Amino acid sequence: VSKQADLFKKMALPYFQEEKSARVFLGVVLAFTLMNSGVSVGFSYLSRDFWTALSSKNADTFYPLLAKYAAALAGGTPITVLYKFYRDKFALQWRAWMTQRLQNMFETDRSYYVLESSGDIDNPDQRIAEDVQAFTAVSLAFSITLLTSVIDLASFSSILYSIYPELFGAIMLYAGFGTGCTLLIGNKLVGLNFEQLQREADYRFSLVRMRENAESIAFYGGENIEMKEIRRRLTRVIDIKSKLIGVQRNLESFTVAYRYMVQVIPAWVVAPLYFKGKIELGVVSQSYGAFNHILSDLSIIVNQFEGISTFAAGIGRLGDFVEAMEKSQQKQASIRTQEHVEQSTETNWDRQSWGSAFKEVLSVSGISTTAPNPIGSGGAK
Repeated sequence: VSKQADLFKKMALPYFQEEKSARVFLGVVLAFTLMNSGVSVGFSYLSRDFWTALSSKNADTFYPLLAKYAAALAGGTPITVLYKFYRDKFALQWRAWMTQRLQNMFETDRSYYVLESSGDIDNPDQRIAEDVQAFTAVSLAFSITLLTSVIDLASFSSILYSIYPELFGAIMLYAGFGTGCTLLIGNKLVGLNFEQLQREADYRFSLVRMRENAESIAFYGGENIEMKEIRRRLTRVIDIKSKLIGVQRNLESFTVAYRYMVQVIPAWVVAPLYFKGKIELGVVSQSYGAFNHILSDLSIIVNQFEGISTFAAGIGRLGDFVEAMEKSQQKQASIRTQEHVEQSTETNWDRQSWGSAFKEVLSVSGISTTAPNPIGSGGAK
């Protein structure tokens, strides 16, 4: 875990250290995340009053609430839509920047040749094209999910605790039980996902190699040899995928039951209060909503364990690739590289004003195509 965290920081921080727009993007996405959480809390209270008015057959309260709901919908919809839009745009911009950075590293001092000759790194094309995309998208999505969970946890915990403290205690115990069982059942997924990524890339490479060398293979009659290797690699892919779905089956046997129990626990805990007339139906409905929000927040590992394990495997492959290129460039330190560093005194941080950074981020079309700083140049001052 410590190594994965170090690799994550090593690959994620340069973008935010060297680009003003990255920090603006982060601020905009955080602002919309807070507003989106506020929308969820607001709808929670509207839903409570709505069901209370309906159950008590209070028409004088019910119809004004419909108008309030429509107004909230008109205000909340743009916030939710823009939240997703800026989050996806941020991920795309980050991917474009990071891909160009790795492409520069791959070219510098002919690292592409050194890595191919050494054989230490398999399928660099996949690591640049696919692993970078997964790294930026999942990093951002998981970070926002974590932040949203913290905000929701603070907001809805007070709601749930005010309704019935025992229900709050029940959810803490249930979430802890679910997280522990998920870690125990799914601990093999990271290693299996890492191996699957590698075998899938090897299989795809063998197909590409046959396509690119089709003329030579046909001329020398080498299709039997090539197809034998392709079949061997396909068998390896099927084998690892079979092991993976076996572990996923075991994990889902628990997580599916875990999620279905959510429909029962809130009612089981608060039903006595409702039957005694101490709480209204709207409060029961609100307790369901708050319970589900909090359980989702506390069950990040349970709900996203398969995605987290795949992400961790991708970080390992991408980190190994970056470290291998850095070692290659340290050994290949040349006069050309030294001259390049000395001439690269102006960085993207210096060239871009805060005003242009805000304009770039808030634009509703397109992303920046500005290349990252050359390898070895500085970042923020």
